[in-house]
Amino acid sequence: MQTFLQQLQTWATPNKMKINFTKTKMILGLLAKFSPQHLSDSSANNPAIVERIQQFKLLGITISHDMNWQTHIDAIITKASSRLYFLKILKKSGLNSHELRHFYLSVTRPILEYCSAIWHHGLTKAQAESLEAIQRRALRIIDLSTVGMP
Repeated sequence: MQTFLQQLQTWATPNKMKINFTKTKMILGLLAKFSPQHLSDSSANNPAIVERIQQFKLLGITISHDMNWQTHIDAIITKASSRLYFLKILKKSGLNSHELRHFYLSVTRPILEYCSAIWHHGLTKAQAESLEAIQRRALRIIDLSTVGMP
């Protein structure tokens, strides 16, 4: 890994890029037990340490060192559940099924589907079921017996 950091620094300099090693994090899977906790940038002009972490959030997706999506799924479920609360409030306020469906499709469903092409294939059956449970809850709230879903 130290060699890789040196190669990265060598590439970045002629390409007029500066690597901010204070913001750079390293996440490792199987190699985690064989690599040091911290790697240092050996360039004289930027002495810094690259920290090794277990998980991080990148563009709204929580990536874990073991590529288990449980933390990301938990975050999605928490966020979507709070939106379902608003859906219930809107139903109690008298909105019809069509309006509730519109709210679900524009506010809640994007949370459940955001970047799913990246993480959905790696879900366990239990994780997929927990996402489906959120959608079933939304359907019960909306009462789609009068309005069809796409």
